[in-house]
Amino acid sequence: MKYFTKVMTLCTVFMLVFQSIGLSFNPISFAEESASPSLVIEHGNPDYIFVGEERQLQATRSHEDGHVEDLTPLSNWSSNDDSIAVFNHPGLLLGKSVGEVTVTADVYGEVASSTLNIVDYLRLEAQVPNNMLTIGDSTQLTAQAVLTNDKYIADCRGTRT
Repeated sequence: MKYFTKVMTLCTVFMLVFQSIGLSFNPISFAEESASPSLVIEHGNPDYIFVGEERQLQATRSHEDGHVEDLTPLSNWSSNDDSIAVFNHPGLLLGKSVGEVTVTADVYGEVASSTLNIVDYLRLEAQVPNNMLTIGDSTQLTAQAVLTNDKYIADCRGTRT
C-alpha cells in the first residue's frame, strides 16, 4: 500500500506539471486491491489423530474464481512440539504422544496454523442387556471406545456367545 500511495503522489505531480504547460491527458483509474486469498490447513475428519497414526494434511488457497490451489508440496511444515507430533513428509503428520499440537504451513512467508489433538484409547466400555449373559445364549453387545480427549467412538457392535 505504501508504494501505491507514492505512485499516486507522483502521478498527481506529473498531472499538475502537464496541465501547467498545456498538455492534456486522459486520467486512468486504479482498481482497489482485492483481498488476497488466504492459506488454510485442511486436516479432514475426525478432528483428532491417534498416537501412531499418520494423517495427510493439506495447505490450500481458495481464489475468488472458485479455484482451490493445493500448496502442500511447496509448504514448509512444522509442529510446535515434536514430542507430540512430527512431519515425516510435506503435510504427513505422525502422532507420537497424547497432547495438543499446533501445526504450521509456511508458503513463501504466508503462514497458516491449525490445532489438533493427538489421542489414544483410554478404555473400552461394553454394555450387556439386562447386565446378564446366560451360558449358551447369544446376545447383542454394545461397546464404545473412550479416548484420552474424552470423546467416544460409539457403535462398536458384535455378537458374543
